Amino acid sequence: MEPTTPAPPAEPPADPPADKDSAARVMAEIASRLDSSLADVRQGLVDALVQKELDERVKLLVSAVGRRNEQLSELRKVDRPDVVTYDDAGQVASGTYTKERLKDIKDRKEKLAKLETAIARALSNDFSKLKDQGK
Repeated sequence: MEPTTPAPPAEPPADPPADKDSAARVMAEIASRLDSSLADVRQGLVDALVQKELDERVKLLVSAVGRRNEQLSELRKVDRPDVVTYDDAGQVASGTYTKERLKDIKDRKEKLAKLETAIARALSNDFSKLKDQGK
């Protein structure tokens, strides 16, 4: 038996000759589309800026609603009398507030009312007050 020698590797198929005309046509088409793309670029810019403003407004509203909930919770914590008296049946007979407590409650209610007004205006498409409160 004679030793066999491996066959030489097959040469890869030759690339087809480059078609210079088709490459030039593709480049010309690309240039033509880019030349006429101003309207598309403008529309893309407008869409991007509108989306950015919408995202900012949503973020402002989410933040404001969170602040409102926090303020409401804090108001509920302090909106009770300093001294409470009860009658014989165990029912609340009266409650008295200190001057400082009344001022604190008033200030918190005013702050909450301003925030709620700003949220209401923002939901009517006027975000100016809400943006001012965010600063």
